[in-house]
Amino acid sequence: MDINEVLEDLKEGECTLKCRSFYYKNGVFYILVSYKTGYRCESFYYQYGTDYIYDNWNSKEPKTFISDDVKSIIVDCCKKFEERINYCKENYTYIDHHNMSFYYKRIEGTLDYEILEECTDKYCISGPRDYLQFHWEHVKDFTAIWAIRSYRYDSLEKDPLYVSAIQNKDRNLELRMKDFYYGLTKEEEEEMTQITGMRYLRRIADDNKEFEDVYYVCSVNEYWDVLRNSGFRVCHRATFIMRKGMTYSICELNPKKKDGTNAAPVDVKKITFEEFLKLYN
Repeated sequence: MDINEVLEDLKEGECTLKCRSFYYKNGVFYILVSYKTGYRCESFYYQYGTDYIYDNWNSKEPKTFISDDVKSIIVDCCKKFEERINYCKENYTYIDHHNMSFYYKRIEGTLDYEILEECTDKYCISGPRDYLQFHWEHVKDFTAIWAIRSYRYDSLEKDPLYVSAIQNKDRNLELRMKDFYYGLTKEEEEEMTQITGMRYLRRIADDNKEFEDVYYVCSVNEYWDVLRNSGFRVCHRATFIMRKGMTYSICELNPKKKDGTNAAPVDVKKITFEEFLKLYN
C-alpha cells in the first residue's frame, strides 16, 4: 500500500498506531501501523520536531511529509510511549543482563511478563499483548521472558533473572528459567501445571536418548494453549514458501529445543498430540 494511503487511513481513524522502540541517541521513534482487518501492518520512523517520516531510523532524507493532523496523532503516540518507558523504569524490576539491561514485571492477572529493554542506544518494550495485535495467530505464544533466552550464562545460578526470581519469590519465573537450562524435574513440571492451571511440558535434555529431536504431530490445533503455556515457539510457515508435498495438518515439534514449525512433509511417520503428551509421563 502507498504510504500516503496509510497516512490518510490513519487520519480517518481506519487504522491504529503502536510505538515499538525509541532510539534515544537521536530521538527517533519506530512506529507500527496496524489495520483493524487482517494481519497487515506498515512501519515507519518519526523524529520529534520534524514534518516527515522516514523509512529507516538513521535516514538523512525524509520519505514522506505529513499533515498537521497526522503529525498530531504520531506525536501523541510517541509521548505515550515515553510515558510508558518512564513508568517501567520507576516501577519494574531492574536487571543487568549480558550486553543489555532491562526492566520486567509480571502482567497483572496473567503468568506472562512485560519487558523494557535498554540497549546501547534504544529502548524497546515487549510483551505478549503487542503480538496479539500485530502478528500472526501462530506466534501468540510469545513470552517476553523467552525473548532474551539467547543470552545464556555458564550456569543457572549465575543468571541474574533466575536470581531475581528467587529474591522476589516469583516461583513461576524461577521454574521457567530452570526449564530454560534443562533443569526442570518431573515433580517441578507438575508444579508448573498447578501454577499455570494448564498442562506444562518441560524441556528435554539433549542427551536424553528416550526422546527424538523432532516429532511430527497431528491434531495440534486444539492444544496450541498447552504449547504456548510451556514456552514452545512454533514458527508459522507462510503459504507462499510452502513447498510441494507439505501440509499444515502436521506440526513439527522439537521437545529438546522447545520449538517447531506449523507445517511438515505429508509422508512422514506421525503421532497424535495425545501420544506426544504421553511421552512426558
